Amino acid sequence: MGFFNYRSREWERFQRQQIERADFRCQSPGCGTRRHLHAHHMVPIWRAPHLAYEPRNIMVLCPVHHARVHGWAFVPRHWFTGDEPANEDQFEFDFSDERERPERQTRK
Repeated sequence: MGFFNYRSREWERFQRQQIERADFRCQSPGCGTRRHLHAHHMVPIWRAPHLAYEPRNIMVLCPVHHARVHGWAFVPRHWFTGDEPANEDQFEFDFSDERERPERQTRK
């Protein structure tokens, strides 16, 4: 399997079904956020393409927990607004957790 289309109608429908199945809540323990939820593949598609539409391979996460699962210290701002950037130059980021914000480096 090459490219997976996260903008396809099939994926959007599947993702909505999974979010509904999760009672419209982030499934990260202790969270329960109800806005801007994403369907996260626990086993990546590149590793197991046959599990792309398998409900047992999906965990519904809020943007902050989705970013943490991927090891990011920031969250793309459009994950909160739902607006897709027109191109890569328009990506903006919010830090997911103020405690994880790196210290600003100063030049000597």
